[in-house]
Amino acid sequence: MSGPAATALAVALLAAVLVVACVALLLWFWPRLVAEGMAVPVTLYMAVLAAMVLAAVPATVVANPPAGHGPEYNPAPEKPEKPPKTPGPSAGMPEKAKAYGVYCKDQSKKHVAGEKGTPFSQCVNAMAKAANNEKVAPGKACKGMSKKHVKGQKGTAFSRCVNGVAKLRKDQQA
Repeated sequence: MSGPAATALAVALLAAVLVVACVALLLWFWPRLVAEGMAVPVTLYMAVLAAMVLAAVPATVVANPPAGHGPEYNPAPEKPEKPPKTPGPSAGMPEKAKAYGVYCKDQSKKHVAGEKGTPFSQCVNAMAKAANNEKVAPGKACKGMSKKHVKGQKGTAFSRCVNGVAKLRKDQQA
């Protein structure tokens, strides 16, 4: 037997077991309940509890029918996500800054006289070159960066750029 008839039979069987259990408990404890004057409150409490359970069980069966009953649902297969393509050297600065700015965050964003762009923008361009061509050495990618030490900063702009390329390549392999 399967389908709605089996479900209805299971609900009826559960209801019968619940009623038998309530009656058995009342009979078991009846002499003590009468002696303590608790027969009516306990009987009402059990009747209300049984009514709630008997109302809830069929409602849950209707709300969640067993598998194989009701309309079938076949979701479309999920398309595999393509990894985001890293922007190349010819991409605009906003795209490259989002992708490579993390590796260049220690570079200055102030213009230096006689230099093309800021150290940060030069670093971002170097990251774009390095990310899209594994054969480019970190030093070659960062070759336009300043090699002068600035007081209060760790290393040169060039050395920080080379470290950024190393971190980028490590992250790309992970």
